[in-house]
Amino acid sequence: MNFKVQTIQVALFIKDLNIAGYDKYALIGDLKEKVGSIFDAEPVVLPLPPNAPSDIPRVILNNKEGSYNCNIALNRVDVFKNKPQSEEDLKVFLDDQKEKTIIVFDFLKEKHVVVNRVGFIVTSLVEIEDKTGPEYLKEAFVASGKLDDPRELRMIYNKRENDFNHLIKMTTKQDNKLLLQIDVNTIPELMAEADFDGEKLESILNYAIEKIIKIQGSFPNFNI
Repeated sequence: MNFKVQTIQVALFIKDLNIAGYDKYALIGDLKEKVGSIFDAEPVVLPLPPNAPSDIPRVILNNKEGSYNCNIALNRVDVFKNKPQSEEDLKVFLDDQKEKTIIVFDFLKEKHVVVNRVGFIVTSLVEIEDKTGPEYLKEAFVASGKLDDPRELRMIYNKRENDFNHLIKMTTKQDNKLLLQIDVNTIPELMAEADFDGEKLESILNYAIEKIIKIQGSFPNFNI
């Protein structure tokens, strides 16, 4: 089965960034100095009203090649790698994403920002031979005689283990493709007490990488 990685994302959930003295432009300058050439394109600052939802990005950083971007909201910072073009091993992409995320995380900690939840998400396009995506998903996961001839089919599966959610989303339409999203994240109930340091973050990212590779490698059997 052919998996083509579409996006790799790490979400760093933070306590409210809307603190005294917070300045978007100063933040951009400091972050760009920290991350060097990763986000070398012109940043985007969105002119949102003060009462806009906290999860809407206030600042978007990109690189000129379009391969990386970073969305900064008041309660989360998302680091993306978009559509890797080469045929490198999945672990190479995930390790690269870990390194970029640690750089951004170190910057947040220098600013005394509390990171209290992490999600590592990989979205891949799966090409299926000889049948449509809905047909494949139905045969693999649905009991015989159920869901007769679906045109579209979506499934969500979550297993909670070791203080992590292992969230798997499968989406199909009437073609021979399946969109597979694997999201390994720390559970929300622990956020109130969490304040990750660099060692803890790296252990979380290493755990997520191991599980993502294992889940995708065993698909359609979810060997978590």
